[in-house]
Amino acid sequence: MQDPLADALARLLALGLDRDLCRLAIAETRQRWGGSQVYIQVIDRRQRDDEIRAGLAAGLSVPALSRRVAASPATIRRRKGEWLG
Repeated sequence: MQDPLADALARLLALGLDRDLCRLAIAETRQRWGGSQVYIQVIDRRQRDDEIRAGLAAGLSVPALSRRVAASPATIRRRKGEWLG
């Protein structure tokens, strides 16, 4: 089984983030979650929804917003309908 935290560390370092801070964050995460079996969502729905709201507020079209947040136009329309009533 691969270690998702080791993968995350490698990706953060590849982005040029501070090595010591990244290692500290990973170590603290291991301490907090070590031994637990967790599910990692493919997408962060809260973040995606925030981006959809911001895009709608900025007047982006559904197709443009769909491309920006990597969600289907149907998802954009559904979320918009849920928020507006």
